[in-house]
Amino acid sequence: AAGDAARSICLPGHGEGHAGFRESCFTDWLGHAEKELRDFASIYERVVLVGFSLGGALCLNMAARLPVAGVVTLSAQLYVMNILPWPQIHARLYRASCRAALRRLLRLPSAGNVSETGESSRDIAPWTGYEGPITVPQLLSFRSGCAQTRHLLPRLPAPLLVLPHARGRLLHAGN
Repeated sequence: AAGDAARSICLPGHGEGHAGFRESCFTDWLGHAEKELRDFASIYERVVLVGFSLGGALCLNMAARLPVAGVVTLSAQLYVMNILPWPQIHARLYRASCRAALRRLLRLPSAGNVSETGESSRDIAPWTGYEGPITVPQLLSFRSGCAQTRHLLPRLPAPLLVLPHARGRLLHAGN
């Protein structure tokens, strides 16, 4: 609408490849989003937060703690699979992440001709739509951030849960 402004942000570690992502965590993402919100709020009287997936979780977290005019989320992550005890079905994820971390620590070359995308990453993370490797520390920080956000939900004046349609093409039903 006329007179409205929008800002799209890139979170720390995003858009920098897997190496950059390994250096970030939920508190980094939330801190960056809060700084962007403060900057935007210094210019505009009313700010509405809009987010998808991780961005939605960040928006809900901020909306529960900071003054905003509204919040809109789509598929905001509030629950992440239990990490411990390690689920048998996801054992490949942990083994591959531990091997990769050990190779980085010992400064060893990567295993063979393994790329960060494609079928080799499908062996590590078989979920549709996640083509690159996933690192356990970031997953754990995301899980912790989602739990923190869940506890803040009662502070929202009118929370609304919107579920994607089963035949929707944005999210894969198998996930």
